[in-house]
Amino acid sequence: MRTARILDPAGLVLWALCIVGCHRNVVTTSPRSPSPSTLGQHPAEWHSVDVAFHVLDIKSAGDSFWICGAEETIAVSNDNGTHWQIKHHTPGGPSLSHIDFANSKFGYSAGTDGRLLMTQDGGESWVARPGLSETILQISFADSLHGLVRVRKSLLFTTDGGSHWSAVNEQQHPEGVEHFPYTFSLVALDPSHMAAMMKEGPAQYNAQALLFTQDTGKTWQLLNIPNVTLYSFLRSNGQYWAVGTEVIHKDQPGGGYAVPVALYSRDGENWSHSTNDLSACRLEMCTLCNSQGCISSNGVIARIFSQITTVSGFSPNRNLSTKWAATDSVVCFVGSHFQCAGLERLSQSPRSAGSPVPAASAPSALGFSGPH
Repeated sequence: MRTARILDPAGLVLWALCIVGCHRNVVTTSPRSPSPSTLGQHPAEWHSVDVAFHVLDIKSAGDSFWICGAEETIAVSNDNGTHWQIKHHTPGGPSLSHIDFANSKFGYSAGTDGRLLMTQDGGESWVARPGLSETILQISFADSLHGLVRVRKSLLFTTDGGSHWSAVNEQQHPEGVEHFPYTFSLVALDPSHMAAMMKEGPAQYNAQALLFTQDTGKTWQLLNIPNVTLYSFLRSNGQYWAVGTEVIHKDQPGGGYAVPVALYSRDGENWSHSTNDLSACRLEMCTLCNSQGCISSNGVIARIFSQITTVSGFSPNRNLSTKWAATDSVVCFVGSHFQCAGLERLSQSPRSAGSPVPAASAPSALGFSGPH
C-alpha cells in the first residue's frame, strides 16, 4: 500500500483551525404546522413534505431539489421545495435509493433489482440501462459511460454505460486491500479516474485507505494518507475531496492533537491541503459532507468547497439524517419523514455545537466477487 505525499500550494500550511411521460403532474407541499417565514415563502421551521410517495434519497443543484424513492419515482422542485413535479414513475417498479447529477445535463438514479436510470437532458426524461440484477448499494457516475457501483459482495465498474460490468477483482487488488473491506463512499471523477474510500470497519472513525484508478479501471492502487481520519469522500468542482481530522504536532509532549482537515486531488494520488476557512468544523469536525458543504454541527452548514467558505444556520433537528441536501435558502433531509426548513446566512460560525450530528456508516463487508 502506498503512502501519500500531501502537497500544499500555500507552503505546507497545516490547519490549526407519474408514470413515464406524466411530467406535468405537480404536487404542492405545505407544512403540517405553518409557521412564519423569514426566508421568502418557505417556512423557517422544520415541516414534513408530502409528495405522495416514499422518498429515499435527495440531492440539490442550484435552486433545485431532486428526490427519488418507491415505485421507481423521481421528482424535482425548482422553487426550493415548495412545489414538486414527477419526472418518472413506474407503478409497482423497484425502489430508487440513490440519485445524483454529474453535471447540469447528466444524472443517474439506482436502487433495487439492479435498476439503473440515466438522464442526459437535465432530468426531463429517464432511461433504464440493463446489466445488473442485484440491489445497488452505492453508485457514482462521471458521465453516461463511466461509473462505479457497489452491490452486496462486489465493487464493479463500467466503461459503456452499464451494458457490461467488471469487478475490481482479486488479480487487481493491491497489497493490503484485504484490511479495508468496507466501501464507505464511491467517486467516479472523469472517464479515467474512479476511487473508493475503504474502511477497516463500517463506522466513520475507522481507519481508511483510498482505492483508485487513473486508467479507467485497468489497474488499481491503494493509498494511505498519513495522520488523518477521513469522514467524507466526494467530488466537487471537478476534484476529489476528503474531509476529516488530522493529527498535528505528534512529536510534542502529549502526542499531538486533531484539527479539521480538507484535502483535494485531481488524480487520487497527489493530495493538497485546502486553504479554505475550516473554523466552523471545530464544533463537530464536519463529519457529514456532500457537494454542497458539510454539516459542521446540528444546525450549521459550512460550505467549505466554495472559493470562500460561507456558513448557514437552520433549526437543529434531532431526527436529522445522513441523507440531506441544501440550496442557498432551504435544507431538506430524508429520514422517517421527508422534512425541509429554511436556511439563514450567518456572519460567523457558532461557538457551541447543537444536537448531535448523525453518523454515516458503510454497507456490509465487501466480498470482491464478480457481477451477477
